[in-house]
Amino acid sequence: MRGSILLAVPLTILFIVGGLNYSGFCWSKMRYLIDEEKFRFLFEMSNNQKTANLVFYRKTKIVYKNYQRIKYENFEDFMEKNPDCCAINPGSPYELPPPKFFDRITGFNNGDVIEMNYIVSYIDENGHIKSQKTKTIGILQNCGEIKW
Repeated sequence: MRGSILLAVPLTILFIVGGLNYSGFCWSKMRYLIDEEKFRFLFEMSNNQKTANLVFYRKTKIVYKNYQRIKYENFEDFMEKNPDCCAINPGSPYELPPPKFFDRITGFNNGDVIEMNYIVSYIDENGHIKSQKTKTIGILQNCGEIKW
């Protein structure tokens, strides 16, 4: 009987921890992240990039170009200029593999796909400031770190 209890307690703890991780619980903050925090983490990753990787559709081909990015002042400025920019699990068909069970129970993948559609400003090859709508897709770990 005593051996059963000694085995049951660690298994119960492991089951609870794994279940909370699977559901997206952030242990370092002792709570679940709200949507705004998830958007903020993805915004910070995107806004800290020095270049804007843009796609241009020409008559018969797709052209990819990198330009110097003009950063937003902060997350509030970004949200003001891009209302309704962000969604979690928007339902669009992404070519992302489903999260692995091990990644979910360890908190390495919270299972959400975060999509941001927004205006990116950049400096073109002639030195002019231009803007273009772009999309960033990300997957976070339970506490907001970028998975990829």
